Amino acid sequence: MVAFAETGTPADNFPWGQTRSWSNGPGYASGSDNGNGRVDTYTPHLIQADGSTSNTLVLITNGNTAYYYGLVGGNYQPRFDDGSKLTYDSGNDTYTLTDTQGDTTVLNGFGSTRPTAQRGEFASYSDPSGETMAVTSYTTDGHVAEMQRSVTSNGTTTTESYLYSYLPSGDANAGLLGSVTLRTQINGGVWSTVQQVQYSYYDGTQTYGGNLGDLMTATVEDGSGNALSTDYYRYYTPGAANGYTHGLEYVFNSASYTRLTAALGTDLGSLTDAQVAPYADNAFQYDSQQRVTQEVVQAAGDSTTSGGLGTYGFSYTTRSRLNCPYGIDQRRCRRDNHFRYSNTIR
Repeated sequence: MVAFAETGTPADNFPWGQTRSWSNGPGYASGSDNGNGRVDTYTPHLIQADGSTSNTLVLITNGNTAYYYGLVGGNYQPRFDDGSKLTYDSGNDTYTLTDTQGDTTVLNGFGSTRPTAQRGEFASYSDPSGETMAVTSYTTDGHVAEMQRSVTSNGTTTTESYLYSYLPSGDANAGLLGSVTLRTQINGGVWSTVQQVQYSYYDGTQTYGGNLGDLMTATVEDGSGNALSTDYYRYYTPGAANGYTHGLEYVFNSASYTRLTAALGTDLGSLTDAQVAPYADNAFQYDSQQRVTQEVVQAAGDSTTSGGLGTYGFSYTTRSRLNCPYGIDQRRCRRDNHFRYSNTIR
């Protein structure tokens, strides 16, 4: 999960950011714009449990958390009574979710007049104090183009904006998220860029590392475009042992990426797994059901006997499943089957 967004405004406790995580639960990342298996934590979304009707809706909030709402007598009921309430506004084709703290999230409906990319997607969020963040514009094909929030304190209004750009037609990964820019404006004045993140993806030209549509690097830059950090990822490819196609294999956070490129150069797509593995922060293996069976973690072991690597094994017991469509396990069973990798840059 990459995050940048706490900008020092008066609303520091208000959730606001560009984040991502990776999940081996395919339903969680359905419709992702940030690569195979990626979920954006700050923009929750709804999916239809059966893929076609709204009788049961699933709210996805991150790479391993899903909340089910079933339509009963014309009203949506939470599958587990957590005090939240989901209502549908047929006039605007929107769903409103209210939690026990009074926070309100509005999500787009699934009407046929909406572009496919908009259906079920995040529209706005507000808390009881009145602070709000909302999508303010979309691309022509329905993807989020900009989100904004404004905070007024002592007569000064600070507006923060996230601008989203997508890879153009003709690119092998056309439509995936290319960059996100955080900018600020004071009292309606000139916009100032604070930070930005640039994404690159495997496109099939790399000999090693990943598959078409897998996120390869995420580079956070300052307002002038100077790189602050880069995270690098590798995935299992068809036929590889101990994994499955698109399964996350290696994670190189910024410091490890720097050591890797200093030692072996930046042509990472030509380097074998054996060459890059010693620099990885995390390495994963999976069973035939795409469940994690082993994680090797840098600096988590005995440096004398294992070079500082900590190895964790995972085993699973069988539990009865509670209607887990589209690869999504409900809260009582998801931990038996799902794994989420996340990392944060602030």
